Amino acid sequence: MVEPSDALVSVCYGDKLERLHRITIRPDPIEGARFTPDGRYAFVASRDGWISKIDLWNLTLVAEVRAGKSMRDFAISSDGTFLAVTDMQDRTLVLFDADLQLRKLHAIRSKDGKTSAVVSAIYDAAPRRSFVAVLEDVPELWEISHDPLAEDVPVGTIHDFRYKEGAFEG
Repeated sequence: MVEPSDALVSVCYGDKLERLHRITIRPDPIEGARFTPDGRYAFVASRDGWISKIDLWNLTLVAEVRAGKSMRDFAISSDGTFLAVTDMQDRTLVLFDADLQLRKLHAIRSKDGKTSAVVSAIYDAAPRRSFVAVLEDVPELWEISHDPLAEDVPVGTIHDFRYKEGAFEG
């Protein structure tokens, strides 16, 4: 349970909601922790851009990283290996691995590159092994794969993507 007014996370015994331990986190957390599938780790984000990783088995804060200046939303992949974090001020989407190591930084710009945009929400699309980003300032929806075996995405006009004709993004 995240306690926004006190910048604390309370780890509670599930059946009785009895508090087992409290962990201090950054002030002004975004509501709702995100959990790994095995339930061992929880990720908590603050509005000023910090991500905290909490080990629920050992009741300790194990890692923190600053992902931006004004966080809007974040999501964890269904397999628990990646986090996607959105930042309103920098207009970026940042991908981290589960150890909070930076994997990729995406500047959010319209397809034509003329307009920067804010990601209003980010979701995990488990069957596709990707994140879906909903953009606020342009009529676009982004899909960002976190599948290491995903093929490159064709860009622009191409004749046949199977023959890798044209431009591709990795």
